[in-house]
Amino acid sequence: MRPHETRPYETRKASWDRKTAPAGILLAVVIGLLIWLLAERGGGTNHDGAPPTQRSPLTSLVSHPAPVKPKAASSSSGCHVPSGSQVVPQYAPQGITWQLYQTVALPYSGTAGPMVVNLGTARCYAHDPLGALLAVSQIPYRYLISPDWRQVVQLQVVPGKGEQVYVPERSKVPDVGGNQPGDYNQLAGFKFVTYSPAMAVIEIASKDDDGGFQAGPVTVVWSDGDWKLQLQPDGSSSPQELPITSLVGFATWSGV
Repeated sequence: MRPHETRPYETRKASWDRKTAPAGILLAVVIGLLIWLLAERGGGTNHDGAPPTQRSPLTSLVSHPAPVKPKAASSSSGCHVPSGSQVVPQYAPQGITWQLYQTVALPYSGTAGPMVVNLGTARCYAHDPLGALLAVSQIPYRYLISPDWRQVVQLQVVPGKGEQVYVPERSKVPDVGGNQPGDYNQLAGFKFVTYSPAMAVIEIASKDDDGGFQAGPVTVVWSDGDWKLQLQPDGSSSPQELPITSLVGFATWSGV
C-alpha cells in the first residue's frame, strides 16, 4: 500500500486514544470510523472566504427560497417534507443557518431539513439535492459523536455490513462527553460527485485548526422516506479521506 493510500484511522489513532478512551480499549477499525471528523486539532473554517471568526452558536432557522414542485414524503419514518428543486447546487445554498452541536457547526434549512431534531438525531430531509447535502453534513458527525449514537444508527443509517461492524466497535468507546472546541474538524466545502433521487454521493471537505483541509466522498440513500447514511464495510462513512491543498473546486460550506 502506497503512503497516499493509507487509511485515515492510521493517522488519527493517537488523537482519539488520548482524548476519548483508555489505552487498549479500541481496535484500529474504531479509529477508522472517525474518517474526516477527528484530527489532532479541528475547527476554524473560513465562512464565505472571510477570515476565521470567533465561534458562536447560531440558533435561528431561516428558510431558503420556495421549493420547486413540492412533493411530500410520507412513510413510517414520519417525515412529511416537501421536495424542492432537483437542480444540484454548485454554490452554497441561500437560507442556511448553523448551530453548534458538540462543538461542531452543522447546517439547517427551514424547508429542506432537518425537520425533526430529537436529542442526538436530526432527521427528515427534503427529497432533493439540498436535502441530501444537509444529510451528509449532519449524519456522519452525529452517528459518531452523539451520546444517542445508537438512535442515530437505528433511524439514519442504512442496515448492512457497515452497520454490523460499527455498532459493536462503537459500543467499546466510552461516551465521556466534554468535547472542546478544536476536537473535531469543521465543515468547509462540498462538491457533488453524483446525484439521483435514489442516491447521492457528495465529497465533503473539512478544515482543522492548523488550516489544513481534508476531503472524502460520503453517500446517502433515499430509504423509507428520508436520506440515510450508507456506511462503508469497515463502518466508516467515507472510503477514504485525503489531504487537499485548498478548496478550489468546492463550494464553500461553513458555519464558523
